[in-house]
Amino acid sequence: MAEVNPGETALIAAALEKVPMTPTFLLNTFASETILADAEKITMDFYQGSQRVAPLVHPENPAQFGAREPIREDVIKPGYLKPGRKIKPADLNKRLPGENALAPMARTQRLQRLRTRDFADMRDENVRWEEWIMAQQLTSGAIAVSGYGMDVAVTLPLLASHNIAAGSLVGGAWNTATANGLLDIEEAGFLVNRDGELPVDFALFGKRAWRDYIGQPEVRALMDLRFVDPRGTILLGGTQVGAKNHGGSGGVNYWTYDAFYKDIKGVIQAMVPDDVCIVASTQMRVVRPYGQISSLSQLTPATQYLREWTENNPEVFYSSLESAPLPFAQEVNGFVILNTR
Repeated sequence: MAEVNPGETALIAAALEKVPMTPTFLLNTFASETILADAEKITMDFYQGSQRVAPLVHPENPAQFGAREPIREDVIKPGYLKPGRKIKPADLNKRLPGENALAPMARTQRLQRLRTRDFADMRDENVRWEEWIMAQQLTSGAIAVSGYGMDVAVTLPLLASHNIAAGSLVGGAWNTATANGLLDIEEAGFLVNRDGELPVDFALFGKRAWRDYIGQPEVRALMDLRFVDPRGTILLGGTQVGAKNHGGSGGVNYWTYDAFYKDIKGVIQAMVPDDVCIVASTQMRVVRPYGQISSLSQLTPATQYLREWTENNPEVFYSSLESAPLPFAQEVNGFVILNTR
């Protein structure tokens, strides 16, 4: 097998920074800060709006001392991500996708190409997991992930009124004749303004929710008055595959996001469930904390760690990309979930 120099790991990691990542529309839209934690567990802080006004006090009277707004703290061990790849000597004899069959690479070149491609694939898997966690919170108000030897389960302290069942919508489910999606979104905006003290400017529709919404006569009449770029694609940190803008109303931009992930059973699932509409403020505070990397070689906080090693008899080159992320919304009442059917 071609010689492997572990010192080249840092060079490959640097090269990966210039390779486009998997789509991260939700993380790019909401997450505003990356936090590196030097501990296995992270503290999840949740807080609400205050709505208080200052007390009216005569100048000669003492100040009126009020209590600080409470912050809920959850201490949790974030999910530990550890995708891996292996390269066998026989892999270096196989032509890579896109390789010129008439001018094949040297085995050393093929090894480096395989290493770089493997790291890019593993990085995309980790980032897609973060995007999926963000989507779970926004569409259900909770995080629930099962893995190999560990599970992650967090329920956000979202007010019950911010997760609205189809039967509680203004005109009922959106696939009925009495549906009134415009008022439903207006009411959701009111809840975010009142409980989160944030301006609403974002609505994300599941596939069927959008079709039901745009099919309502009042909505269609309103949208017909607006010009929408037919390309409808947002560019944030690179092309966002599947994210489309459909105009909007009342300062709220309408989006759909056709992104998918493959679950632990190998089943392809939509990031945004078909019958859900999320109404939110893009000013809602969302953070991306990363827990401690479990390695003696990576003792300082980091978002990820590239590990590679070789075993003999039989000879195999192994690599893994380890990370412990858990993005979450701190201002939990900055969004409302509309279950449209």
